[in-house]
Amino acid sequence: MTREAYHKALNELQDEVMKMSAMVGTAIKESIEALKSRDIERSRRIVKNDMLINRMRFDIFISDLTQSLPDGQIRIKRLNI
Repeated sequence: MTREAYHKALNELQDEVMKMSAMVGTAIKESIEALKSRDIERSRRIVKNDMLINRMRFDIFISDLTQSLPDGQIRIKRLNI
């Protein structure tokens, strides 16, 4: 991976994490308001949106673990744990 490609991928990752962070912040505010008002329907919408946030988190994690190759194949990156 070239330096330019690396920085591009890093910026895309940062954008996705920031977008997810904003969604989490909104969900927290909404959940507090739903709890205060005891609004069941609002709570259900928050849970539904939480599933989207979780999906985004997993998509970010998986995209970080995989590496696309020029021939269209995908390789799993080695994890150093």
